[in-house]
Amino acid sequence: MINYDWTICIIAQLDGEKNTYKEYNKLLKSITSAAPNMKVRYILFEFEQKNKSAEIKKIGWDVTGQIVITRMPLKAPVMFYEVNTLLKFFNNHVIGVNAGRYFLITWGHGAGLGYFVKGKPLSKNLPGFNIDKISDPEVLFAIEKDFANYLDLLSMGYGKIMEENIGEAFENYLNSDLCTYKSEVDGIFKASKLAAKPVIRSLFQILPIDSFSQILNSAFKETKIDILFTMNCYMQTFEANWPLRNIVECKISPPTAIPFAGIDFDKLFMLLNTNPSLATEKIANDIIFNYPLKYRNVSWFKFEKYKLSAVKLSLMESLLVELNVFFAEYEKLKEIIYPDGLNILGIFQEIRDRCDDLSDGDILGLISIFECSKVFSEVFGAYQTGPTEKPIIDSFLRIQEIVHECIFDSYPKSSISPQIKKNLPFLTFFFPKTKYN
Repeated sequence: MINYDWTICIIAQLDGEKNTYKEYNKLLKSITSAAPNMKVRYILFEFEQKNKSAEIKKIGWDVTGQIVITRMPLKAPVMFYEVNTLLKFFNNHVIGVNAGRYFLITWGHGAGLGYFVKGKPLSKNLPGFNIDKISDPEVLFAIEKDFANYLDLLSMGYGKIMEENIGEAFENYLNSDLCTYKSEVDGIFKASKLAAKPVIRSLFQILPIDSFSQILNSAFKETKIDILFTMNCYMQTFEANWPLRNIVECKISPPTAIPFAGIDFDKLFMLLNTNPSLATEKIANDIIFNYPLKYRNVSWFKFEKYKLSAVKLSLMESLLVELNVFFAEYEKLKEIIYPDGLNILGIFQEIRDRCDDLSDGDILGLISIFECSKVFSEVFGAYQTGPTEKPIIDSFLRIQEIVHECIFDSYPKSSISPQIKKNLPFLTFFFPKTKYN
């Protein structure tokens, strides 16, 4: 029995598009072109979305350095979006006492709080979409008002219908079951009751973060994933990181979109095969460093649109504690009227307006926690504040410190310098700017 140094596992969602296969074939070539190392193995779960078929592929090297590829087609249809499918895959093919360190890659579409989105519906006039079968008035209201925006919101794992303005929306969000920061006792991510409705899941297939974390926490309960790289858009959120905090050491994800070409897989797999003992942080540094270099001759690649960060998930506990402190202080200030007739919700509206959405079209409502805290300090500091406001100001300063500490590395580089306005540690959270109903 070989005692492996690394088990690299890739979960790939292939959507039938020509460009998808083109980029995925490049990823496969990056594996087979890496330096032979019989103590490194690659285990792939390849799901064909169009025909609901899947194949498990194992790639390694024998003692002579020859590559060995084993293919195991699964019986169709494969219920990819059901928890037991991937759980069975991990338990039967990936987990083992001789597996060494674990590197997990999720490759496919994503949407902030869910992996492997099945397309993006843009209207209710879709094949197979029958609004007459929906009787829930809350669901009907959301669909009729703005189906596209509602599904964008739902695709993040939230099915909450936001209210008319940011103040009411924020307050309702804080008081809802969707808010991670609501309870100091459990503080766990609670999946949307609306998103869990079978009729909604049937309209918009997604493997939400609560289900995916359930799979990983069950499969890897006796060990830990050293590195999780999500080749899925908008996945560097606090809400997505929280349920993975005890099972993943380092999570490398885009807080924005990411091109399907992804990171420099050639250099990553060569590094793992030739230097398998390299520390997790050094591997993360190498991935972040080579990411923009891969696109140095590509005119459309801009850091404003394609960010990437590596986050230490163990610090999510500390971040939650401080966020709970902040929101507890926020509750105490709701009745105070500040100059210009604003209460703290009005001040938050100004703060939110000054924060950059990290998604195209200001739809997903994801902003940098660090930027939000900096803007809060600037905006709130302009008002006449005293001992009553000091705890909430101090809390956001501690949030800045924790967020900066939890970043292994990022592109663009992070900085806490007051001169740096936009190059901030990129860990996002959900804070909607406009109404979603």
